[in-house]
Amino acid sequence: PSNHKEACNFNCYYCAGKLFNKELGTFEMEALELLQKLNGAIPYVIYGGSYTEPILNPYFLTFLAVTKKTRCHFGIHTNGSLLKRLEQEQGWLTELCRISEDKTDYLSVSLDAGTVESHCKTKNIKHDWFTEILEGIKLACEIRRDKPAIRMCYLMNQFNSSQQEIDSIVNFAKENMVDSLRFSIPFASYFQPFSVVKHYRDNV
Repeated sequence: PSNHKEACNFNCYYCAGKLFNKELGTFEMEALELLQKLNGAIPYVIYGGSYTEPILNPYFLTFLAVTKKTRCHFGIHTNGSLLKRLEQEQGWLTELCRISEDKTDYLSVSLDAGTVESHCKTKNIKHDWFTEILEGIKLACEIRRDKPAIRMCYLMNQFNSSQQEIDSIVNFAKENMVDSLRFSIPFASYFQPFSVVKHYRDNV
């Protein structure tokens, strides 16, 4: 549920959960108890949000620790904005890499841009988070040895799809030995009639 104050520090125009009631819960204790009771029965725990930024949550490392304690693998989907800052303040990436077992564990960053300008337009923000995100990804790649997998996602749109932007990010991924870089388009937002989703599927 993010940090209990704001759902996300970005405002992407294609946000999957933009039509949801964006309430923020305080269910961490119940969720941690559930993880322990499951005790590895579900072998892969994926952390993300339909309208929230998961690593804003103050309990996040605790969730990862319990995930590994119960012999599960984790997957993390984040906008990447806080990776550098959390490493500087808490050693967050260092701990993430320490508790990871192999490349079945992964950290996936939704970058969705190849320049500061297109990142600001896509994420509907004013501040240059793009540079800090790239620095955070680079830092994660430097800290890890062979685990976890570092992934990048790039949702293409009218702002970020030039050959120059694509080449720039491909080169960055290769230079830093990122494990995967996926290009795709945003899927239709949740909480819409199927007729709208089918129109999006057929025309976008």
